Amino acid sequence: MRTIMVLNSKGGCGKTTIVTNLAGYYASIGLPVVLKDFDPQASSIEWLKQRPYSKPAIHGISPFRSQSGSTRSWQMRIPPETKRIIIDTPAGIDLQRHSAIMKNVDKILIPVQQSAIDIRATAMFIQELEKLFRISPTEAVIGLVANRANQNSPSFFALQRIFNNLDFEFIAVLNQNENYAHAAESGISILEHDSPFVAQSKQDWQPLINWLEEGEDKKEKQQVLRATVSAAGYSNPFSRASTFA
Repeated sequence: MRTIMVLNSKGGCGKTTIVTNLAGYYASIGLPVVLKDFDPQASSIEWLKQRPYSKPAIHGISPFRSQSGSTRSWQMRIPPETKRIIIDTPAGIDLQRHSAIMKNVDKILIPVQQSAIDIRATAMFIQELEKLFRISPTEAVIGLVANRANQNSPSFFALQRIFNNLDFEFIAVLNQNENYAHAAESGISILEHDSPFVAQSKQDWQPLINWLEEGEDKKEKQQVLRATVSAAGYSNPFSRASTFA
């Protein structure tokens, strides 16, 4: 089982977009997925409510949404067959409060947009996160994602330069695209779309998926790749024409 947390104290940076698209992707290739939404707004859970019955199921958990007739411990349980846990977090997150959860996380994704406000806020957040890890060590690996990017903009080059100076490289660049909004409205991942219009958007996710699966148990990783190839119908699971449906 692998746990992935999407984290940034800056609101509006696209945490939920990454969480929901990852959850849909892993479900689409046959891995049992749990989506844990620690944001009081519960946007990821709301996305899950829109998910079509025809798509593979995703188990949603939120401490802020109760179910009548169920105990809290039952609602927060992780099904034993789970292979991937994707965690959404709130803006203005209290790192100290969530430090115990981070100890059980394998990969941390930090999305950042290219505005000056987002860059400054995220740089400060990373410094706070590093301070926490010195006090409360974790084996989690941090990856930075440029989200809603416009790679032809001068601000994108400023984004790269600033974080390179902080010894952070982007593991992926997800370009601005209306397809994400359309997918979110339907409760699906953009990686589950079979339309040729989302081919480039799918390609943007290749390095991110590869990074997340680094170090995974070899047998399970082969299972992931076989499932992806089978679902896509192509020899390269991340080819531009892949469907992931």
